[in-house]
Amino acid sequence: FFFSSRRRHTRCSGVSWARRCVQETEIDSGISQLVKISLILFFINHIVACAWFYSARVQDFAPHTWVSRNSLIDSDHFTQYVTSYYWGLQTLTTVGYGDVSLSNTVEWVISIVWICLLYTSPSPRDS
Repeated sequence: FFFSSRRRHTRCSGVSWARRCVQETEIDSGISQLVKISLILFFINHIVACAWFYSARVQDFAPHTWVSRNSLIDSDHFTQYVTSYYWGLQTLTTVGYGDVSLSNTVEWVISIVWICLLYTSPSPRDS
C-alpha cells in the first residue's frame, strides 16, 4: 500500500484536515504530490469544459457549433458535460482523436488559449 496508518482510526477534520491526514497516515510525498497535481488538473479541465460548452451556448447552438455537429443539443446535461470534459482532456494529453473537432472562431480561440495555458504554465519543479 501507499500509506501505513499509525492509528487504527484516523479522524480528519478542521482547517488543516488534509495536512493532518497526510501526516497521520504517512503518505509518501511523491504520491501526495501526484494526487495534488491531478486534482488541480481535473479542476482546471472542469473550467475548460464549462468554457467549451459555453462557447456553443453563446452561439445559440448554431449548426456550426460542436454541440450541433455531434447531435448533443437534446442530450442530457451530463452527456454534454462529459463530452466537453473529454475534449479538454484530449487537448490536455495532446491525443486529439478528432471526434470533437473545431469549426468556428470561438472554438479555435478557446482551444488556442487552453493549449497556451498548458504549455506556458510553470512545471511543479519550478515552484
